This record gives sequence, structure tokens and C-alpha cells, in this order.
Amino acid sequence: MQDKFIPLENYLKYSGNWLDEFFTDQKKKWNLLSKNTVVLRSQDEKHVKIGKNNFIISHNPNRTASTMAQVDEKSVGARKCFLCENNLYPEQTGVLLDDYIILCNPFPITEMHFTIANKRHIPQKFNIKDFISLIKIFPEEHAVFYNGPKCGASAPDHLHFQSVPKSKLMLIEFADNLEKSSEQIEIVTDAFPNFIFVESKSAAIAEKSIAELIKSVKKYFQLETEPMINVLGWKNKNRYKLILILRKKHRPDIFFDEKKGMKISPASADLAGLIVTIDADDFNRANLNSTKQIIEEVTINGSELTTIMKYYNSKN
Repeated sequence: MQDKFIPLENYLKYSGNWLDEFFTDQKKKWNLLSKNTVVLRSQDEKHVKIGKNNFIISHNPNRTASTMAQVDEKSVGARKCFLCENNLYPEQTGVLLDDYIILCNPFPITEMHFTIANKRHIPQKFNIKDFISLIKIFPEEHAVFYNGPKCGASAPDHLHFQSVPKSKLMLIEFADNLEKSSEQIEIVTDAFPNFIFVESKSAAIAEKSIAELIKSVKKYFQLETEPMINVLGWKNKNRYKLILILRKKHRPDIFFDEKKGMKISPASADLAGLIVTIDADDFNRANLNSTKQIIEEVTINGSELTTIMKYYNSKN
């Protein structure tokens, strides 16, 4: 492990952005990452606007394995876990961070796309304490996000988070411009998708708020397991900001339509403004209406969020 994984402290010794240093090192040593990063720069993109929110629709065939991942228990059990240390690419190195290893994603959705994998092979389950710790450590230009086991995670058997530059996630730009009261949990129903927003100058308050909220959602739906969630978090001027998107579905019906289907399986990044298509025909057909339909189908709307928030406020 000492040869393959480098303690974060080693990078923090250098001036400049430690994440840039790590990414540059990996590109020099790992041809697959370097090639796929270059490919990103020439991929097709188009833009749509739904209400106040902007979306980028990208054509990225390299994401086929992730988009089409079979996440049922039998399929997951039949394949090697690509986040476990013994199954990483030979050229793939990582940054050691407590219980996690920060890895460059070899099939990125943006340049500087990272996966933060737990050292242990344990199921995907949201750990708010670890999530907030990652927000503290990652540069302010980056967002950290979590995909629930049935909310876009292609490795539901191995706890992990991801990180990409904030500039590609338009929902974050929208949230950064909100004139909301700080130190509160609030629903945002004039965005698409609707979401629950947490902002605090205190990491501890942000952590407590989101933990209590998810606990309340679980009780509201009378669930034994984690609610269907996507979570995005970042820092802005030393304030902690989090977006919680509640879901009701893993994949939209159009994903399974053999004749008119589109292989779009939305996860955090898609819901936050970067829609990934893996097929050229799907990219050409993707538009405002299909984007709106897909997101409305898989997420909980503003009316439902309002009811959930009333329940939360009655219990806290």
C-alpha cells in the first residue's frame, strides 16, 4: 500500500492545489486516464434550460459501463469490485485519507473526476460525518457527491463518494445564488429538480442538520433502509452548502423502452445539470422535454417535499 497509495500529507507539503498535483501525476503515469481526459475535450455537448436551471447534455460513450451497470444483488455478486485495492488498474495510484482512498476516475464525466472509495468493502450507505470531512479537505472549486445504492451508484456494494469541479454542475451555481437564511434547512421549489438546501458556517451544524433530516425522511416513509437520495456538498467562502435530492425511482421508464428508449440513468451529476448520454442517437434525441420527463419521473416534487418538511419541523 505504501508504494501504490500516497498519504495526503505528502501532497499538502507542496504549494498550489494538492488535487491538481495528484491529477497531473496520474495523467503522466496512466495512459487510459490521459486518453479519456483528452477525449472529454472533444465530446459533443448541447444546452437546455428548464425554468431557471441550465443543463448540459453530453455524449460520453466511455460511461457505458456505469450507465448500464446491473445493480441487483446477483449481478453485483458475480463481478469483481472495481473499487477494491486488489482490482484497481496497475497504473492507478491513490491519495490516502483516513478510511478512504482518493482515486482518479478512468472514465470521467468531467476533467478531474475523482472517486473516493472506502478502504473496506462495505455497502454503499451515506456517512454524513465522512462526507462533511471530504468537503473540508477538497478545494472550493470542487463539489463532493453521493449516489445512493439505487440512485445512480454503479458499485452499491462498496462505499464511495465522488467529486468533480463545481463549474459543470449548474444546480450548484443556482444554489450559490439563493438568498436563503443561513443555519436552516429549507426546501427549494423554484429549481429543477426541487431539493432541500442546507447552509451553515459550521461544519458541525451542517452535519447535524442533514443527518436529522435524512433520519426524519426515513421515518416519514417508514423505511427500514436508507431513503433514496442524492447528496451534493461544497464550500463557498467558508460556508458549508449541501443539496439533498429525494427520489422515488432508480431509472425512468424510457431507460427500459426497447423501441423508443434512451439509456439515461440519472445520478447526482445528471440531476445537478450534467446529463450523460452514452449513445449518439440518444444524444441527438435528448432535449428539454425528455430531460424534464426523466427528472420529474425519478425525483420527489415540491409539493411532496413541502409535506416532508412539515413532518420534519413537527418532530424537531
